[in-house]
Amino acid sequence: MDLDSQPLTLWAVIVIDLQSLISDIKEAQESDQLHTNPLMNGGMTDDPHWTRGEDDMLYYEGQVFIPDTSNLQLQVLKTKHDHVLAGHPEQSKTYQLVRQDFNWPNLRQFVLDYV
Repeated sequence: MDLDSQPLTLWAVIVIDLQSLISDIKEAQESDQLHTNPLMNGGMTDDPHWTRGEDDMLYYEGQVFIPDTSNLQLQVLKTKHDHVLAGHPEQSKTYQLVRQDFNWPNLRQFVLDYV
């Protein structure tokens, strides 16, 4: 194996993993009746925590909302904590890494329990 090509290979794996994860999130959001119902088809809600982006994704407090279906929350956490390039950061850093892009109610406790 050419060691010079290894970083590019790892980057490609991350991009593919992320694309697959985003696809799974979109699908889960569409079927998540608990949270998407008030915002389906351009619907509005009085809760300022929830918005729908131009990409038609559901956002919770400004980050992509991850429904509690198909172990997606666990997949996101594993991506941000367990991935070979993540380096198994401690609780606070893992929480910050997840919150950069994703969010869901009780995220902090989920991270504390996992890490």
